Amino acid sequence: PGSVGGFGDFGLGDTFAAREITLSAAFTTADDGQPARLFVTAEMAPGWHVYSITQPAGAVKPTKVKLDPSKDFVADGEFSPDRAPEVRKTELFPVPLEEHYGAVTFSAPIRISPGVDASQLQISGELDGMVCHDERGCVPLSLVDTKFVARLATGETARGLLAKVPGGASQPPAGEATA
Repeated sequence: PGSVGGFGDFGLGDTFAAREITLSAAFTTADDGQPARLFVTAEMAPGWHVYSITQPAGAVKPTKVKLDPSKDFVADGEFSPDRAPEVRKTELFPVPLEEHYGAVTFSAPIRISPGVDASQLQISGELDGMVCHDERGCVPLSLVDTKFVARLATGETARGLLAKVPGGASQPPAGEATA
C-alpha cells in the first residue's frame, strides 16, 4: 500500500490525487465569430508540475487532454496552453523539459452539434501524462483520478476563461449583448 506503480509513494501516501493536482473544466458557446471552446485547468501543489502538450520526444511523457467520444460535440482543433511552459535543460535528456508549475489552462475550439442544448451539455474526458516534483519524482496520471466533466460557463466565469485563450479570443458569454 502507498506504492504507485513500482515508483514508491514519494512520501505522499494514498492522498496523492487530492493534494498534488486538481482539475476543473468548462466550455463556452460560439458567439460573434468566435468558436465554442473547451477549457481544462490543472492546478498543481507548490513544487509540482505537469509537462507541456508540446514536450519534445526523447525525454518525458507530454500532457494530453483526452475527450470521451460524444455525438453532442466534436473537437475542432488542437489544445493549447494559456501560457508558455518553463523550459530547462538537463543532463538526463537530449531535449529540454517543458514544464507548467502552479496552474495551466489548456483550451481548444469545439463544435456543438446542431440541436444540442449547451446548458444541458456535459463534456467529459481526462488528463494524461505525468505530474512531477523536482525532488520527489513523477507519478503517471494514469494512476491518479484525472477525469473531468465540463459544463457551460456563463457571465464572469466565461469572460475569465476567454481571457486565457492564446491569441486573445474575447467573445461575450452566450446570451449577453456586446456594448
